[in-house]
Amino acid sequence: MSRLRPSFLGLAIADDRLHVAEAVHSGGQCTVRRCAMFPFPQGASLDAPAQLGAALGRFLRERNFTATRAVLGIPAGWCVSKSISLPAASPEDVADMVRLRAERAFATESSRLVTDCEPGAWQGRELRLLVAAMLRDRLAGLQSLAQAAGLRPMGVLPASLALAATVGADLSSGVLVVLGYDGVEMTVRSRGADCALHRAPLPPLPLGQEAEDPPEAWVEALRDSVQRMSVLMPAIGDETTDAHVLICDNLGMPEATLEDLCRPLGLPTEICAADTVLGLAEEGPGEECTSAAAALARLGAQGGELPLNFLRSRLTVRKPSRNGRRAAWAAVAGLIILGMVAACLVQWRRDEQQLAALRGRLEAMRADVEAADDLVERVTLVRGWTDRRPRFLEPLRELTLALPVEERIWITSLAIREDMRVVVTGKSADEKIVLGLLDRIRACPAFQEARLLYMREAESNGTRVAFSMAVNYGPRG
Repeated sequence: MSRLRPSFLGLAIADDRLHVAEAVHSGGQCTVRRCAMFPFPQGASLDAPAQLGAALGRFLRERNFTATRAVLGIPAGWCVSKSISLPAASPEDVADMVRLRAERAFATESSRLVTDCEPGAWQGRELRLLVAAMLRDRLAGLQSLAQAAGLRPMGVLPASLALAATVGADLSSGVLVVLGYDGVEMTVRSRGADCALHRAPLPPLPLGQEAEDPPEAWVEALRDSVQRMSVLMPAIGDETTDAHVLICDNLGMPEATLEDLCRPLGLPTEICAADTVLGLAEEGPGEECTSAAAALARLGAQGGELPLNFLRSRLTVRKPSRNGRRAAWAAVAGLIILGMVAACLVQWRRDEQQLAALRGRLEAMRADVEAADDLVERVTLVRGWTDRRPRFLEPLRELTLALPVEERIWITSLAIREDMRVVVTGKSADEKIVLGLLDRIRACPAFQEARLLYMREAESNGTRVAFSMAVNYGPRG
């Protein structure tokens, strides 16, 4: 009598397509047996998950996918992350500290976010781990997409972290670079713990062109993205390990080109043989297979806990169950406690006195704690301008790309507030050029709520106009 082999689907999600891989675990080995690429139908998008999920379900049945459990991988740009360090403590205290740090780090939209953290790694007496958050509405949309396709979602995490847990499992310190048709993602590790997760978008590459040589302009944009992320990359903490760059290429680019792209990272480069590491057969489960989808499917089929899972967050406060053995043990413990009340009364009073003394000491320290919290907030504000990963460079870059190259317009002043509200002041030779710049900014996905504050003549002869506009920086959705 044959036993059913557990199988899982890995779904790597992009803006206009979805890569699917099915993995099966048997005999202690995990093999990817089927892959496909699902382009979104005309008029379908992630904004209508039920419609897109129904089309995905039909596609899976036509391609003979049988697994119903799935692990979903999202782009790194869909979430925000932060590396934190904690002192040695019990697992319960660590969870409480991470929860408080996460609420402070993502305080602007904490009610709209779902937060989770990795298990982390000990570095001396400190626990270093990566905390990430994504929009709660977007997570609900992914759940609706899976349910409409007839799937049972078991986990949602950034696809780059799934690759880091499979092909980059032996990368203690270094950088994992994942190249895709629509962007490049980079995961930085230090002493066995993920400490940074970045994504840089790329110009659109037409469907079916991934396996061919990409255009030179697209390669140049890829090179610029890697160089920019090399500036934002934090320092690798472990100087004694053999840190290197591990490249996972989904485009089939020449090795010389890949090494040249990652030279700004300043570390030795290694090309990842994803087909071998991910267990793909020699004849291949399909030319449309990507390493991200295969890694997600393998993580699900192998079982165990995912490195990050927004569906089952480690930071969720779970109430203890009152059923089964715990209830029986609680009843026995209650009987024992009732029998020992008389003997423990004196000790209880003594403990109560000690507790009162400790509370008094804690109250005396309250002023020092508040002063320390105020100092931490001030240092955090200053680091926003002095850290090697300044977040204020992102709106500057997007605004520079929005400026027309050949038009006669220039910026005279630029102000960026802490809430990422940008106020631009400048001059132009023509009002049409100013209105054209406003339209380009409104069309940019990185900006929202762009509006013109004023536009008037800058000189008495009317040859130039002065303008000012305000825009909020932040991804839409």
